[in-house]
Amino acid sequence: MLIEQRFRTKKLFSPRQVAEAIGVSESSLKRWCDAGHIGNQKTAGGHRRMSMADVVKFLRRRRMQLERPDILGLSVSESHLPPIHGDFRQLIADALDCGDQQRFSSLAVHLYLENWPIERILEEILAVAIPMTSRNWDLGNLQIKQECQVAEMCKTAWKTLRELIPAPSASALRAIGGCLSQFDYGLTAVAADLVFAEKGWNSRCLGYNLPISSICGMARQENPALVYIVVPNTLSDQKAMIEIKRGLNLISSTLTAGVSVVIAPNGTPDGFKQHLNSVSIVDNLSGMANLMKKHFVLPG
Repeated sequence: MLIEQRFRTKKLFSPRQVAEAIGVSESSLKRWCDAGHIGNQKTAGGHRRMSMADVVKFLRRRRMQLERPDILGLSVSESHLPPIHGDFRQLIADALDCGDQQRFSSLAVHLYLENWPIERILEEILAVAIPMTSRNWDLGNLQIKQECQVAEMCKTAWKTLRELIPAPSASALRAIGGCLSQFDYGLTAVAADLVFAEKGWNSRCLGYNLPISSICGMARQENPALVYIVVPNTLSDQKAMIEIKRGLNLISSTLTAGVSVVIAPNGTPDGFKQHLNSVSIVDNLSGMANLMKKHFVLPG
């Protein structure tokens, strides 16, 4: 079934509402809260309330589904999706082509509620969106409006997904990053930021078309646990490449206990890997997520 988000999820829900939405008794729901399985807070009057993000986090951990999503502001569309292993890329492409933001965001939310890893959801979308945001540049024409629309639709869907993710704790690991060019309108960088958030990190995407010096400056200032940089394989200016590699090495030497990561969705430019010190290179978001697990103890 296709889940559609009807409103922003800042609203808090009572135990009765959440229990009805999940399809369990209110007493079971309260026991889960008491055991710390579902994040919750209390009002000034002592009443327990839960956010959408905390409810979704619990559902994903328990691999449970919502019986009544409408209670939490998520309505079930009359449209039906194919089995979870179906061809979602075609559905994504169709929604992007016709500019249907609601359906596009609904697809992303549906996959998230079906417990897909966040990095896989974003990779499925980026596999469709990146060619759509670069083909007109490659052809040298002026049909930029559709590219901008696709980019904005993706970023809107990212925001929708982010509202289903709890805020990071005060002790969360920090990450910053961005993209060094106009490649894909910064979609990969924003997607990487979302992966960090879903893994419990305190992450900030600095933007796209950034000079390497800006990211170096922020790394010195904030000393995060990880710095990620998206580099397109279309980089051909040797002088620019040397400057970028110098900046990456500077970032690596600046971080007291951190890791710098290059995300190269289509592979690195020729000669890019030479003379890089303590810089990890991955070719997709799943590779970045695996690297995070390897180097850091992530929140439970």
